[in-house]
Amino acid sequence: MPTEVIAFLLTYAIGSFLLTALFVRLEERSALAVMVRRHFYCFPFMPPILLGWGLVHGMSRAVRAVDAFLRYCFEILSGRKTYRRQKIDQYYND
Repeated sequence: MPTEVIAFLLTYAIGSFLLTALFVRLEERSALAVMVRRHFYCFPFMPPILLGWGLVHGMSRAVRAVDAFLRYCFEILSGRKTYRRQKIDQYYND
């Protein structure tokens, strides 16, 4: 194997290891971080998975921001508060 290929594979392995460790440290309660802690050997596959996770997570935050802005505009124009989603279990408290 050429030296460049070995250097690339080694760099990729070290980089994916560090990226995965950083992700687990920053997002310790996410389901993906729990899965990585449980199945440590998955770290070489994490960079593409984290890219997809980041896109979905970012889009989710963007949709929530647009929703909050539209609710705010509606409240200003109508003069009334909008009804917020309520948790189902609020009626089942013991």
